[in-house]
Amino acid sequence: MAQQDPFTEEHFERLFAAAEAGEEVGWSLAKKTSAVEVWKRKEESEAIQQIKGKMFFQGIPMQAVFDMFFNAEIRMKWDERLKAMEVLESDGDRSVVHSINKFPGPLSNRDFVVDRKVRKDSKQTVILVQSTTHPKAPDRKSG
Repeated sequence: MAQQDPFTEEHFERLFAAAEAGEEVGWSLAKKTSAVEVWKRKEESEAIQQIKGKMFFQGIPMQAVFDMFFNAEIRMKWDERLKAMEVLESDGDRSVVHSINKFPGPLSNRDFVVDRKVRKDSKQTVILVQSTTHPKAPDRKSG
C-alpha cells in the first residue's frame, strides 16, 4: 500500500492482552447493553476523545459478523445510512476505505476515509480504525 501503516504489532498485542485480562483501566463505560459495550477516554496529549466498543453476537460466526461490516456489498444491503462505500486500497489485513453516510436534512451527508487493520485469534477480532486522507478521496462536501 502507498500509505504508511499507522498501526503496529504492539497496538494489537496490548489490545489482546487487555481484553484477556478484562482491563478497562483509564476507560469509562459510556453505554452497556446485553450486546454492546462502549467505552471512552480522553488522553491529555490527544485532541480528541478515544472510543472503543465491544459487540457480543451469540450463535453467529465471527466471520459472518465481520463480513456484515467490512464487505461493502453486504453492508449496502442492510445499512440504510450508508450511501456509498469503496475500498481505495487493500493489502491483506489492512485497507483504506471511503464511505459516505446519509444524514437527515437539514444536515448534509458526511464522508469518511479510514485506515483499518484487523487481527483475529480463536476468541476475538480486534479492528483498529483511524481517520486518514487519501488521494482518491479528496476533501470535499458530501452529496
